[in-house]
Amino acid sequence: MKSVNYFLSIVAFLLVLTVSAQEKLKGNRIVTTENRGNFDFEKIEIGDGIDVLISQGDETSVSVEADENLMDAIITEVNNNTLTIKLSEEIRSKKELKVLVTANSLLNQITIKDKSDITSNSTLFLDSFTLNAEGDSKVSLNLDVIHFYLNNNESANINLSVKGEEVYLKANKTGKGKVNISADKVEVITQGSSSLELTGECKSLNIKAENRSNARAAELETEETIVTSSDTSNAFVNAKIKLTVSAINSSEVSIYGQPQIIIEKFADKAILRKK
Repeated sequence: MKSVNYFLSIVAFLLVLTVSAQEKLKGNRIVTTENRGNFDFEKIEIGDGIDVLISQGDETSVSVEADENLMDAIITEVNNNTLTIKLSEEIRSKKELKVLVTANSLLNQITIKDKSDITSNSTLFLDSFTLNAEGDSKVSLNLDVIHFYLNNNESANINLSVKGEEVYLKANKTGKGKVNISADKVEVITQGSSSLELTGECKSLNIKAENRSNARAAELETEETIVTSSDTSNAFVNAKIKLTVSAINSSEVSIYGQPQIIIEKFADKAILRKK
């Protein structure tokens, strides 16, 4: 009796998979471009594995390159100054699916998730800008901003070039990123199993690394740096003038350059390495 029930369960499971596959859309491989028009928006939300190519211009616009029969399933709509890019139905296969967005200088936030990608083909010149990345998304952007905020969560993969006055970076869970920076002030928080690799230069750097995370700033040259590490995390810093260190809980701080070193706290099998 148990074997019969097991067999019926397998059959039912396979039927569900078959029905699910049939419900997904399949592209006809005839690629077309559709102009969705001009929208007024200040924020962008991207999901459902969609690839977005973003550029900047005086006038905003949105167009879609995709298999002809998939166009109706690709949603581009604006509500409350937010451009949402998503799918109305799941797509099984396609030859092309790309959304081209032209934003203006009013853009202040992008949220990306669900294995989506966004790439800029030129530098975006903005005032205050926030990037929220999660869910295996990939981001490659060139930014010239006054204030920049990064929230990098849940295995998102980030590759950024940022020029600005103030840069704030936070990575959590398994978020990873490479950021080239030219700024006055940089603040970094890494948590979970996240990892940030920083290059470039700045005047002041404040790093807080915890929960087994990695903050790799050996190639980010700074004048003054404050680093706080805990919970077996690793921090790599490169200060020219002054370095202030707090390290506990078997964490490790690797020091590059020849700064004056001030140790505020050092305990619990923490390690300092002079490179």
